Amino acid sequence: MKAKHLCFNVKFQFPKAAFFVAFLAIGLTASAQFTESFDNTTIPVGWSESNSSGSTSSSAFWKYIFSAWSPGGGMQGTLDHTGNAGSYAWVDGSYPYNIDVILETPNMDVSGYVNPEFRFWLKRNNTSSSYAGNTLPFLVEFYDGANWNLIYTDTANTVNGDWENILVDVSPYVLTGTSQKFKFTVKKGVSYQWSYDDIAIDDIELVSVVANNAGVTSLLSPVLPACSLDSVVIAEIKNFGTANLTSVQVNWSINGNLQAPYSWTGNLATDVMDSVTVTTNTTLAFYDTILVWTSLPNGQVDSVSLDDTTTFHYIPGLSGVKTIDPSGAGDYISFNAVLADLSVYGVCGNLVVEAVDGTYSEQLELEMYLGMSDSSTVTFTSQSGNADSVTIEAFGTGAADNFVVKAFDVSYFQFEHLTLENTSTTYSIAMNLWKTDHITIDNCTLISGSQTSYDAYPLRAYYSNNGQYSPNNNLTLSNSTLVRGRYGIYFYSQSTNPSENAVIENNKFLDANNYGAYIYYMKNLEFNGNYINSNSTYSYGYGFYVSQINNGSISGNHVEGSSIWPRYGVYLSTVSGSLTKYMSVSNNRVFVPAGGSQYGMYISNNLFVEFAYNSIYKNVVGGGTNRGMYFYNGGYNTLYNNNVQVVQGDTALSGTAIYVSGSGIYKSDY
Repeated sequence: MKAKHLCFNVKFQFPKAAFFVAFLAIGLTASAQFTESFDNTTIPVGWSESNSSGSTSSSAFWKYIFSAWSPGGGMQGTLDHTGNAGSYAWVDGSYPYNIDVILETPNMDVSGYVNPEFRFWLKRNNTSSSYAGNTLPFLVEFYDGANWNLIYTDTANTVNGDWENILVDVSPYVLTGTSQKFKFTVKKGVSYQWSYDDIAIDDIELVSVVANNAGVTSLLSPVLPACSLDSVVIAEIKNFGTANLTSVQVNWSINGNLQAPYSWTGNLATDVMDSVTVTTNTTLAFYDTILVWTSLPNGQVDSVSLDDTTTFHYIPGLSGVKTIDPSGAGDYISFNAVLADLSVYGVCGNLVVEAVDGTYSEQLELEMYLGMSDSSTVTFTSQSGNADSVTIEAFGTGAADNFVVKAFDVSYFQFEHLTLENTSTTYSIAMNLWKTDHITIDNCTLISGSQTSYDAYPLRAYYSNNGQYSPNNNLTLSNSTLVRGRYGIYFYSQSTNPSENAVIENNKFLDANNYGAYIYYMKNLEFNGNYINSNSTYSYGYGFYVSQINNGSISGNHVEGSSIWPRYGVYLSTVSGSLTKYMSVSNNRVFVPAGGSQYGMYISNNLFVEFAYNSIYKNVVGGGTNRGMYFYNGGYNTLYNNNVQVVQGDTALSGTAIYVSGSGIYKSDY
């Protein structure tokens, strides 16, 4: 028997087939009951989250992305309740411990609901044999406009460890004003013994409980992005009532002009939907407003108006050239204003967004907007064509907002002639990438506010996000300047799923502390024509570090070291071409005047690589091992026409121009 503290009329529905549809915020608004399905993999708009300790750890907040490994334990492999390949919200029971992890809905007016009932799906399944009894308190509270009220709590697994529908009657509460909301809290345990109890929620609803109640959830036609006009209007209706719906009138209008209604008949059980073709031949135009609403469910007056109506604004998708001007003289006043329209209307063809000169204090979280493809891309640029003239500036305060631009699970964006600057000295990423495809950064300046902070990168492209692993493919970084950061560019992928087809050419990497460029696991890398220099005092730095690369070229780069930095001008590990096409490492200039166990090029376990026409200068000072080119193992590499100069800055010391350990060199002209 489950140990639960139930407040008022809480009902349980054991797992069954059920359908919940979030009202689409895509060119339409629904006068609807409150719903949230958590399908966007980020905190929903208008919601808020916090914790009782001020921790910035990702596990101190609710999460909205899951993978095959997380949640863990008995919750491993949990899919979203809706079954539409979406997501859910969940709390990781592991560290940090002994804190409250809180998630709040937006404010809403509950006064318009009749017999309001709060519904959500809950799943928890602690199967730990050692700590099965260490389950976390889960609480749901309702703010009635004046006070918080505990309406639900439990500390046990859901039935069969599966999704369970929780229904709470909130009609007994006296409301104050028109701003009510709900809060979910997980009280995490004091140690690792509670870490096996992950908790998930999905498909939140606030509904009116009446017998006869129908409504329009969305329009299925027309749809967005609106790239061409349609003449068919199809609505989706839902039975919100407790009685089966056998008839309802579907009304509609265009720009306030009533059209002939459609009389629907059928038999829909509670929460079941049906599509209704309202008309197949009507004349619509862009910028029309279409209203569709229901009346007379089962021939009775509908006492709940909140869920009756959907409004559709027939706005064409964005394309062409748009202007950002904070004065209001352009199409938009900010970059985020553009993103807001893109999230609603999508794109129909290539879109170029030009910003007038100035500094824009904002953070951009990109999404994969409707209609985006290789022929419908989105480009942000400066109107002047000068990166110094337009700066997008942000100050990161924690792991959740450590970026100027965040591009997760998106494709087909281009940034040109812009400066992205994170002014924080702690959480300081200019552009953060995960699971991207066809992202282009050209003629831009990316600046991190820190040279030494752990979370400081002008450009970070990483394969992992909350336990989900995906590469960043077809990235182009060209003609740009990347300033400071622990790494100028940090591009790390996965051995079993490496990134592909990166083009990193003709850039300047300036003043990074540890690595000018760091690239790990890649198929087809073009790293050419880049300049790397740093004022760092870190004596173990790398000009550029490239490892686990299959095919491509590393050519025409210039590493200009100082008396301290770097220790390794170029570090190449497990870089390979093929028997029929050698990978080229050629025409690179490496200047390493620093002393003490320094290397111009450190080459380890390379295979089928041609080293040709490289110029390497190494000064022998400060003791230690001093080598111009150091080859360790590998095989079938060729070495031709390189100019390697090792200068004895200290005559008491010696160095080696080319040092070969193992059988790494197959052919050489030396």
